[in-house]
Amino acid sequence: DASGNIHVIFSAGTTNWAVDYDPFYAVYNGTSWTYTNIGESGYTIFDADLSLDPNGYVHTTFQGSAAGNTIRYATNKSGSWAMTTIASTSGGTDELFDSYVLADSAGTATVLYRREDDQNVGTDNYYIASSTDNFVAKTLVLDGKSDGKMYLVAGAVMDGDGNIHYAYNNRTDHRSYYRTNASGSWVQQEITNGSYSSVDTLDIERIDSTYYFASRSGTTYFLTSYDGSDWVATNNFYNDGTNIGIGTTTTTNEILNIDGRIYF
Repeated sequence: DASGNIHVIFSAGTTNWAVDYDPFYAVYNGTSWTYTNIGESGYTIFDADLSLDPNGYVHTTFQGSAAGNTIRYATNKSGSWAMTTIASTSGGTDELFDSYVLADSAGTATVLYRREDDQNVGTDNYYIASSTDNFVAKTLVLDGKSDGKMYLVAGAVMDGDGNIHYAYNNRTDHRSYYRTNASGSWVQQEITNGSYSSVDTLDIERIDSTYYFASRSGTTYFLTSYDGSDWVATNNFYNDGTNIGIGTTTTTNEILNIDGRIYF
């Protein structure tokens, strides 16, 4: 966060602190860790996402149950932790997967999540739900099932006005896209690079008013930026097997890529 504290969501098992692998929140202030049991979930959690709103309250989503059939949202904005089930299915060909949570200055949370929707070939759908109605309404935003495409969201961020920006890739055709509702409706632009015919975007990050997209084409990784008007597709990632850097054969500007997440 702005003070340099580290915030983590994790699952603790019955041999440690929990009854049945409860979700825990931890914060490190530079000297020590503080741990809080979010609540009884009854299962191991995984694919967790975490967001701090501008007031410093924590918002998190996570997947749970043995078959991965529940997505829950939790927050401490009221002063204590409360959990809400966003979606729950019977599994089989209707499993739930990754989710992303974003929160604005009013503490309103928006969650983006993936669902099979009665198919099992990877052409999943993505939905958006909001805490304004306790996540009752689910809006379909990516229809992989009808399109016959394997869509995978790479990441999502929120700007200072509470608008949502996310990137996703079409794994079927190896093309990637940036979407935002900043204009009041969803607008999409393709993320391209003139040097490569295929682009699979892995993450999106926002610094000031510029959006950065980490992508790959085959085994080549590169960075693309967009400031709201101009796209800049430069800066291949350098990796000699030991050291890594951006747009250079030295490691003056280091990055770290862990499971598709980019850290500067």
